[in-house]
Amino acid sequence: MPPKFNAVTSGQGNAAAKNLTHSASGGHRYALATLATRFTVGSPSVTYDGVAMTVIAILQPFGGEGELSIWQMINPPIGSKTIAFSWTVARTFVAAIETFNLVDQQTPRGGLANGTGNSGGPTVNVGSTPSDSLVIDAAGSQRPFVSVGGGQTQRWNQSHASTPSGAGSTEPGNGGTVTMSWGTSLAGPWRVMAFALNFGPVGGGQVIIMMSKMRDFYRDLKRGIIRPDELQKRYGELVQI
Repeated sequence: MPPKFNAVTSGQGNAAAKNLTHSASGGHRYALATLATRFTVGSPSVTYDGVAMTVIAILQPFGGEGELSIWQMINPPIGSKTIAFSWTVARTFVAAIETFNLVDQQTPRGGLANGTGNSGGPTVNVGSTPSDSLVIDAAGSQRPFVSVGGGQTQRWNQSHASTPSGAGSTEPGNGGTVTMSWGTSLAGPWRVMAFALNFGPVGGGQVIIMMSKMRDFYRDLKRGIIRPDELQKRYGELVQI
């Protein structure tokens, strides 16, 4: 069983900061933040509910024309939270935050594959993908994305009225190499990064925690002290794992 896509929120603008409101749910969570900008920006960073996300890579092709950056967080909090992107120089941009479930919380991902180009569409090969993994990508271009590669599921695709464009997709791992690709409306600078998310089965210690939560859940349910609006907040991992 591969990891599962949970939710995505994206936005665009022309500024040096952007806040997105995103709601994660389910168990064994993983978050990926993406920022694509028209030109390079100074010291980009992202926080998830006030906690700094960990940068994976910043890719700058063609002497600084355009920049693609991605960050991760293992086990982001459940519920509606603010994801704050910030940098030092105002640029046109697109930004997104995605969350996934059933991801290994110790070793969430494999190695990063990346590519840049100036013709055709973004393409990158992710090698040695476990058969129970989920390959995810983040792409940026100075041209709109008009198609997603065969076998991929588009998760988001957004363009600024000027430039750039950003997009993300998923594809199950196959035990070998998975190619992630996009088509653009015209030739132009692009960049793409991708990696495999590792499946995270529920281990023995986690089963004990889940059993404890089940006990508390039925106790509170029997006493009639659980309100419907509290169910997700208090027992989100139990009811949506």
